[in-house]
Amino acid sequence: SLNRIGAALEAANSKPQSLSEKEHAQKDLDAQNEMAKWAKRVFFVAITEAGITFTGVMLLLATLIYTKRAAEAARDAVTKANDTMEQAERHAQQQLRAYVFSFERTVQIVDQGNAIKCWIKFRNSGQTPAYKCSVNVSTDIDHYPTPSESDIPPWSDDENSCLGPSDVMTFFWVLYPTKKEWNDLNSGKQAIWCRGVARYFDTFDVQRRTEFCFFVFGEEMGSGEKEMMLFASSGN
Repeated sequence: SLNRIGAALEAANSKPQSLSEKEHAQKDLDAQNEMAKWAKRVFFVAITEAGITFTGVMLLLATLIYTKRAAEAARDAVTKANDTMEQAERHAQQQLRAYVFSFERTVQIVDQGNAIKCWIKFRNSGQTPAYKCSVNVSTDIDHYPTPSESDIPPWSDDENSCLGPSDVMTFFWVLYPTKKEWNDLNSGKQAIWCRGVARYFDTFDVQRRTEFCFFVFGEEMGSGEKEMMLFASSGN
């Protein structure tokens, strides 16, 4: 009956625990305490590992940043070195290359007053030879003091001489003016306009050019005196 079951349970609960049961309970308690301690230790170890990992990531990031900056510094150094080398090369070319300019221009009346002879001299004032020298000239009897538009003559391979340092080359040509042109020249209404270009290659295999223009009129013809203007193009 229910009364008998209840009495049995009450008797069992009031029965004192044996020695083995107490030892078993104590061991369970000790194991639980040890597990709690290990849980704390694992937690602190995990925090420590997280800190070490974070420190490692930050060090890696710093290394990457330093490497990037070092690479940029190396690139800048190479660029500056290349610029220095290019400047040194340009300076050497400027010091050693050929420079061909006209230094004497003359117009004289010849053939018993029937013709006009023009010539121009060029000198290489540089320290190295000029190769494949070519001079092209366009000569016109045109208005003075403002002439008509005229183009520089095209390239010509008629002359392919080599001009060494301090060497001189001379080019000349002859004009045969009409009677009216003679009168206009003598009256100063017109002048002899000589336009041209000297082309050459320097020892660095760079093509150079010197453009020139001079004019002569009136009494200046035949005397060796003349008005002139001379200019070098950007190529020289």
